[in-house]
Amino acid sequence: MEENVESVAEKLKELFHLYATLYATSCFDPDRSRTRINFYLMHVVTSTMAMRQIIPHLKSSEALKLLRNHLSVSLLYYVAIGRPVLNEDLLRRHLENRVEGIHNWEEVVELTFKQEDLHVAKVVRALKTADEMYGSEPDSIFFAAAIITADHFTNKKGTWSMKGIRFEEAWPG
Repeated sequence: MEENVESVAEKLKELFHLYATLYATSCFDPDRSRTRINFYLMHVVTSTMAMRQIIPHLKSSEALKLLRNHLSVSLLYYVAIGRPVLNEDLLRRHLENRVEGIHNWEEVVELTFKQEDLHVAKVVRALKTADEMYGSEPDSIFFAAAIITADHFTNKKGTWSMKGIRFEEAWPG
């Protein structure tokens, strides 16, 4: 891989997409279609915002090392929570049934402001920034992840899961 600013920017974009995909598609119980949003995967997404701020101050070679190390730790979190199935079909079905009152970024942000948990605002901000940086599409993974988050915490009064998503004890009842 070339060690230049363009390759660093491209890798950061790829990681943002990967992390948003892990976050949004791993939160469904395949049998019950409930959501369980993982606290640690949320931090994988939000920590990418920190990397975005740090990278311009590094040499390209150092920035690429940072990205590789971040990926390694992020994959460790994913494995530690039980390697949950990434279910894009459930995500799309959830979105097709259109979550009540969430059709655009303004509505997502409005619902986010109703939350007392600042982690919700932090992850929605990271997803909205990524969507703005990498071209907003009507069905972008960033917007989809934000909708799932807003719906889970506002409409469904959910909480963060600190358990391994794939472990049966994380899905009681």
